[in-house]
Amino acid sequence: MRMKKRKAEKKQRKRLLLCDREDSGSNGMNFSFFQNRECEYFPCHQTLREEDFNCLFCYCPLYSLPQCGGNAKFLQNGSKDCSACLFPHERQNYDAVIKKLAQNRD
Repeated sequence: MRMKKRKAEKKQRKRLLLCDREDSGSNGMNFSFFQNRECEYFPCHQTLREEDFNCLFCYCPLYSLPQCGGNAKFLQNGSKDCSACLFPHERQNYDAVIKKLAQNRD
């Protein structure tokens, strides 16, 4: 019984986590791309290339930075509107996000 449960859990994880083993988009590092097509919000931003939409940074780690590198807009009340920003969700931007975080870690 335990073995069947493990197999079912493994199958479920495989279905939810789609890592591109051939081309992860960042120096062959498989951990740089994650996609959850089962998410009720997928994709959370409009995109022309759904297959390259990266869910790894679901909540943008750069949100608190005024100069985040994306195309956020600031509303009159001072809130940041990132609804049109795809920067952390583009497959090729993993390294740029990590670099930006390292530059601003203090």
